[in-house]
Amino acid sequence: MPSPPTDADLLRPSLDKRHDLRGVRSPWDPSNVVLASFFAGPFGAALLLFLNQKRLRLGGFLWALPLLAYLVSWLPFAWYMATEEPIDSWPISDHAFRILVRVLWVGLAWVAARPQRSLFRIHVHQDGEPGKLLLPALGAILFNWGVVRGLGLALTAIVLGGME
Repeated sequence: MPSPPTDADLLRPSLDKRHDLRGVRSPWDPSNVVLASFFAGPFGAALLLFLNQKRLRLGGFLWALPLLAYLVSWLPFAWYMATEEPIDSWPISDHAFRILVRVLWVGLAWVAARPQRSLFRIHVHQDGEPGKLLLPALGAILFNWGVVRGLGLALTAIVLGGME
């Protein structure tokens, strides 16, 4: 059985300097960032998580977790390159695979947003206002579209150039 707290424990601060969020530029609600990641794609989700992490003064690379889903999305292509069988022989349908990848990047975004939740709650309890996410989310959708198209074109040129 743990010992009861002493009077000295009552005066010891439980929050450190990283929990002091005064002057923070209104962070977005991490739950809304995860919701926006469903539409924003893996690169857009990573961008929103990165920007919110900076707004909350957090470090680390958890924001990059949704990018793993983009790597998983290349499995059918890797299957084709390794076996030289048509992609139609891939064990699951294309539609089911796209849903699986979407669920994966939203789940990874949820994991990446977890450390942001407690700091966001502290910000709100210190009478801070949450930031508006609509325009940044639309920008993240466009960012994801551009990155995916650019990578697709570059990789297509590499693959087709190597097949000649």
